[in-house]
Amino acid sequence: FYSIGISVALVSTIISMMGFGESLVRFIPVYASKKDCAGLAGLVRISIYIPFLFSLVTACVIFFGSGFLANTVFSQPVLEKTLKASAFLVPVWVLETSGARTLQGGQYLYHFTLSNNICLPSIRLSGMFLLAIAGVLCPKTAVYIFGFSLLFAAVLNLSWSGRKYFPLLKNTVPRYDLRTILRFTTPIYASHILLVGGPSLQLLLIGMLGTSEDVGIFAPIYEFTLFSIIVYNAVSMAGS
Repeated sequence: FYSIGISVALVSTIISMMGFGESLVRFIPVYASKKDCAGLAGLVRISIYIPFLFSLVTACVIFFGSGFLANTVFSQPVLEKTLKASAFLVPVWVLETSGARTLQGGQYLYHFTLSNNICLPSIRLSGMFLLAIAGVLCPKTAVYIFGFSLLFAAVLNLSWSGRKYFPLLKNTVPRYDLRTILRFTTPIYASHILLVGGPSLQLLLIGMLGTSEDVGIFAPIYEFTLFSIIVYNAVSMAGS
């Protein structure tokens, strides 16, 4: 149930982002090199505000449609509470992703690594461990811990980004180069749904056509396979 809830939130986040995260990575250096504050201000605003607003709509659809998803789509009535909890992840995940991409676009890789690769997984793992010790670990509480780790990372990402860009943009009239941005984000959007969201879509498909036990078997096998590929590639690169 936890895997299904997280997969629903992940796919919804990718859909809500609409490729705007990559536009931050691509165009922040371009505007910064040209000292184009108006273009930079417009880029940051539309690449954060539009996905966040869309994520609120997506979260409402998941929350109010959780009964239909649990009973009709997945044939698991007990999944409803987990899906309602996962609905709250979507806007938080979108903000975390937008903040992370802003840091990447600004070349603040130290802050990005500290927030997303150290703090986020550490909080998630320690939270799960504490819940397990307390005897209250279940799919719903695990989703809440996942959400808290995302919220913590989102606050770090956006606060660090704000320190850099807010003084620069607060007195700037933004220019919205929406056509240029959409021309770049559209193919990225499609590829992210297929590549990044592909495994989660597979898992959801298994949940719809199979059982929760099938999902429980698929998820760790996929993660182990992915980890093995990463280790193999790392060893191959080291050997070469």
